[in-house]
Amino acid sequence: MNRFSYRVGLLWCAMACMAATVFAQEDGVEYKVKLKGAKDGEVKKAVKESTMAYKLRKRPPSTVGQLRRRLDKDMPLIESILESRGYYDGTVVAEIDQTRDPVRVTIRVEQGERYEFRKVELRFSGEADPALQKIKPLIRPKRSVVAARVFAEQQRILDLVKREGYPFPTLVKRTVEVDRANRTVDLSLEFDPGVIAYFGEVRISGLERLPEKYVKRQVPWKPGEQYDSHEVDEFERKLLSTGVFGSARVDPLEPETGTNAIPVGVVLSERDLRTVRLGVGYSDVGPDAKVYLEHRSLFGGGERLETTLSWSPVKVGVDGALTRLGFLDARQSLVIDASAYKETPEAYDSQKLRGSAMVLRDFTSKIQGGAGVGYQRSRVEQFDAADRYSYLFFPVQASFDNRDDRLNPVRGAQLFGRTAYYEDTGGNESFL
Repeated sequence: MNRFSYRVGLLWCAMACMAATVFAQEDGVEYKVKLKGAKDGEVKKAVKESTMAYKLRKRPPSTVGQLRRRLDKDMPLIESILESRGYYDGTVVAEIDQTRDPVRVTIRVEQGERYEFRKVELRFSGEADPALQKIKPLIRPKRSVVAARVFAEQQRILDLVKREGYPFPTLVKRTVEVDRANRTVDLSLEFDPGVIAYFGEVRISGLERLPEKYVKRQVPWKPGEQYDSHEVDEFERKLLSTGVFGSARVDPLEPETGTNAIPVGVVLSERDLRTVRLGVGYSDVGPDAKVYLEHRSLFGGGERLETTLSWSPVKVGVDGALTRLGFLDARQSLVIDASAYKETPEAYDSQKLRGSAMVLRDFTSKIQGGAGVGYQRSRVEQFDAADRYSYLFFPVQASFDNRDDRLNPVRGAQLFGRTAYYEDTGGNESFL
């Protein structure tokens, strides 16, 4: 019996020790972190977003030793953050103060002086191309060394090379030479542009209802023209802007052996062809309602018809617009619109019919212009007298749009202007 009690006592002690250990692990070593010495805001932000000491504060380590190991892993990371911002002489020290509750962790950063670029050189392998030799670096001497600028410069140059007829350029070598005595950095970027290429066939996939000719008549290049990535990007943007596709991807494909004609792949996903919207409102003249109808392929070739029916106690009418992309040229579109309204406020009654046709052309990716012709006829009754008006008018318009993203713009500008010359067919005065 005594031996049995002894064994039970040992088991109870072991279980108590295990429970104490578990509870200690659950509680862990709570701590606070303070960053000192870092004056560069980007360095502060990167340290707080990247290091384990900051990211795992709500998951405290079981022991101070584990906390120390956590900090030891963070030290090389912080040093790399300093170097990425040009602080090659920076130092980092981490201290743990166990006398405070919770434990206080202090990370001391000495940035030192930021290095500057001394020389930036671009090289292109293969046969010399005058177009590539005109590409100059935007990183200038005496500018602060920032790794993000180097990566952005690499991508910028690759994009420029693609615009000069090389669809698959690569960065071959990046050389960074650090002169600690003079606190300067020499940067050398070597690129392999690949083989110059020309536009080949357009391969389309994903169409279900629309014919391929709808897509092909909007292709902004002709087979045999020198490859230009800007044309490819603009074609993709144009397909998305039609509203017909939920997604559109345009990419150059690897050419067949023995040719430099680049096929272009177009992968599409069609949207539903019809949209209906309803709207109601109320104003000082009473309730009003609108019905919006859209068909994105009215005749089966991607012709977009937009129609709006509106009603209120003093006005009822309908207006519509039919748009055909790729009209006579890939960069042109034809817009035909018509409207009919009747207004009956207390002061007068009027009826108006209006129709016009306009051709719009994309002169560049940022500039669009158009001109057209239209006819307008109206009848106004007031004080028991009726006046009739009829005009032949000639509208012109122009727009400029250099926004960085037309769906979610951050920078840039959009300008639009429109006017029309009206010729009175009844012989009365004309006007602009």
